[in-house]
Amino acid sequence: GNEIPIYLLDLSLGGIGFNVAPQFSRSLGCVHNARIKYRSATGHSTLRKIRITSLFNNRAGAEFLDGKLPAL
Repeated sequence: GNEIPIYLLDLSLGGIGFNVAPQFSRSLGCVHNARIKYRSATGHSTLRKIRITSLFNNRAGAEFLDGKLPAL
């Protein structure tokens, strides 16, 4: 249960890219699977299951695990 604030960078059918504040990047490095909640450009709130696939400095990349199409 920890929540980490993120800044959404990019979104595709298969995954998501985001930045985290430097103080949270170390915590995120220990996570493999997580849930991410974000708000789309239309204002729709979405909760998705993800797998962190890359983490470099404060930028993370993840793939969606639930097979849903993203709300753009």
